[in-house]
Amino acid sequence: MRLLDMASIADQVSKLPRFGRIEYFLSVASTNALALQRLSTDNDCLCISFVTESQENGRGRSGRKWLSPPASGLLVSTILPGDLPSRTLPAIGFWSALAVRAACLAATGITLELKWPNDLLLEGRKCVGILSQGRSAGGASRVVVGVGINVNRPAAVPPEISETASWLSEKRGEVDRNALLAALLGTYERRFEALLQRPEAVIEAWARLAQLNGKTVSIRSTDQDAARTGTVKEIASDGALILEVDGKIARVTLGDVDVLR
Repeated sequence: MRLLDMASIADQVSKLPRFGRIEYFLSVASTNALALQRLSTDNDCLCISFVTESQENGRGRSGRKWLSPPASGLLVSTILPGDLPSRTLPAIGFWSALAVRAACLAATGITLELKWPNDLLLEGRKCVGILSQGRSAGGASRVVVGVGINVNRPAAVPPEISETASWLSEKRGEVDRNALLAALLGTYERRFEALLQRPEAVIEAWARLAQLNGKTVSIRSTDQDAARTGTVKEIASDGALILEVDGKIARVTLGDVDVLR
C-alpha cells in the first residue's frame, strides 16, 4: 500500500495562492464532515483541502455510502475561498466536475464522461463522485466540495461496487496519486474566478461537453421511485434537467440519470 507523499504534493502546490493548504489524515470518518465541522469552529479554515487515505463513513449524494479501499483512491474535501454569492451555488457541482475531468485528463490522459449532475464515468461505470455541502447566512455561503476519485484498482474490491465502479488504472496502469491531487488543486486555482464571475457559463460549458440534448434518458428521483423515461430538451441556466416525458415538459433538479440512446 503506497501512501500519498505529502512532501511532494506540498512542493507542487506551494505557489498556489488560494488552494495550496492541505491537511492530511490516514483515516477519518468523513472528509466532508471534518470540513463542515471546521467551518463551524475556525474562521481561518477557508481554502483548506482535507485529504485522507481512508474514510469510515464517506457519503455521496442522497446519503449513499462512498466505498474506497485504503490508499486506492483520492478522497479530498476542499473549503472554497470566501463567502460565495447565492448565484454561484447552482454551478458549483458542475464547476467541480469540470475541474476533476480536466485534472484527470492532465495527469493521466484519460477523458472521463460527464453524468448529470456531477458524477464522472469511465467506460460507463462510476469513477468519480462529488458532494457539495455548505453553510449559508445573509445571502452568501461557505461551501465544501468533496471529491472521491477511484484511482488505482485495489486487489480486493468491495462486492457492493464490483460491477458498477471503475478505476483510472484500468485504462492506463498505476496512476500517480500525488500528481493527480496537485493537478486537481491547480485546476481549482485556475478556474475559480470563472465560477465567481460567470457561473452560468460554467453550466453552459458542462452542457456542451455532456452533449445530452436530444438523448433518451432514464431518471429515478430517489432509490425508491420508479424510473421515468424522457428526452432531454436542455440543461437550464441553473443546471436543472429539462425533459420531455409523455409529451409534457418536466423539470428535474435531483435524481440519477442514465442515457439509454
